[in-house]
Amino acid sequence: MKLGGLAARQRLSPEFAARLADPATETGSYERAARRAVNWGHPASDGRRHDLVQNLGAGAADLVLPTPAPPPHEPPLSLVIMPDGWLARARGPDWGAEAELEKPQRSAWHEIKSAVIYRLEQRAETAGGRGLLIEKHVVATPPETLPVDCGALLLDEARRCGLGRAQKVYVVMDGAVWRWDLVADRLTNACQTLD
Repeated sequence: MKLGGLAARQRLSPEFAARLADPATETGSYERAARRAVNWGHPASDGRRHDLVQNLGAGAADLVLPTPAPPPHEPPLSLVIMPDGWLARARGPDWGAEAELEKPQRSAWHEIKSAVIYRLEQRAETAGGRGLLIEKHVVATPPETLPVDCGALLLDEARRCGLGRAQKVYVVMDGAVWRWDLVADRLTNACQTLD
């Protein structure tokens, strides 16, 4: 079989072998990989692709990977998460309606779910005694976002801020039910404070 300009038993360059093997690892099927490869001009059979992937895998098993460097020492940290919601004004159903309309609803209000996340150690104070944060992270979602979707976004950002390494996690929020449900579901060990 002639494959991409190569004779049947001709050796493949490492780059060309990787190009043939990659679709199989992406699709999880040699047959689907063979069908996909036809689109970019390399119609290899699924058997040929299987042999190539197996040979590459056997070679990879013998590779000695470098030992990863230990993570740098990090002082203990505490994380503060402050979920909240606020109303944003938007155009209502009667925006631009004629003046004769009785009680037109020209604007509508939608809740924006958001949160501020910071490390307690990132607090500072100005010369005048006013508190400030050296670094903070803000998460905000578009109007009408479900609380569960907001919670997933908040948790992702909290992880990036060090949630997994935090000695203590404080959640400060008002009495909105969706926030308390969110914390009960995703941050069960956090110290919860009503603002």
